[in-house]
Amino acid sequence: IAKFATPFFTITKKPRPEKIATEPVIEKPVVRDTFDGRKLTYINEMSVASNRISINIWDHSRKDGDIVSIYLNGEAVISKYSLEYYKKKVELTLDPSKPNDLFLYAHNLGKYPPNTVSIEITDGKTSENIVLNSDLKSCEAVLINVKE
Repeated sequence: IAKFATPFFTITKKPRPEKIATEPVIEKPVVRDTFDGRKLTYINEMSVASNRISINIWDHSRKDGDIVSIYLNGEAVISKYSLEYYKKKVELTLDPSKPNDLFLYAHNLGKYPPNTVSIEITDGKTSENIVLNSDLKSCEAVLINVKE
């Protein structure tokens, strides 16, 4: 470190680069538009009060041998289920940090296509009935958000 400044020699600090304030980038949640080569169509978006919900599924029209799976965020919650007139109940836990997609996947078309399922979604306080259709090329889905 130099103790003296002379006409031939001086010590100056290099200026620091200015920090540019940037706005934080808010990532929009990615919602899938296909699953297993099938097109997903979102027919409803709903909000629930709790991350714990229950769903009831049953055959919406005639019992004609429909075999379906129900997926939540790409994971099977009901797998290869033969639809009946009575309600099948399943308890689910949602991810509160993103929209959750619940969709119907048809494994066959039954006697009378497409597969049509009634789904009752309950969060303990409110309940909503939704009808989903699916065939071998497309699936219908519901987006479920958890209120904070």
